[in-house]
Amino acid sequence: MRTLEFTLPQATPSNNQLLRMHWRKRRAVKKQLAMEVAAALVSSGQRRPNEPLAQVYIEIERGSAGELDDDNLQGGTKLLIDVLEKPSRTNPHGLGLIENDNNQCVVKRRVTQAPAKRGQGYTRVLIAEVLEDNYEFSSRFGGAQ
Repeated sequence: MRTLEFTLPQATPSNNQLLRMHWRKRRAVKKQLAMEVAAALVSSGQRRPNEPLAQVYIEIERGSAGELDDDNLQGGTKLLIDVLEKPSRTNPHGLGLIENDNNQCVVKRRVTQAPAKRGQGYTRVLIAEVLEDNYEFSSRFGGAQ
């Protein structure tokens, strides 16, 4: 089973922040996020897979000073998940780590949050390839759900 694990130096935005963002600003944030994910993979000594992973389990831990309600937490990961997908005409900043963000590809997604000091937010990401239909994963991160 192949896994990719990396940490970004800031918390993902909340869903409310994304909804209020101008489309050009959102595109710039997505491009920056793609560069940060690529750099985090390199700095952790990992390489992108030659082919996008077809079925995956994704775990995201958002560390921040404030706590978000569940829809803000889940929705705030949209740009990050888009960056993990393979590139396309509508998603030019995709890195090709996963095939797609649909339920056939992402068989389980777990998003949690953990406390962090103000100004020291982070986002930890674990992508684990699923090789069989009956899979079970235990959380790699300790954040509250």
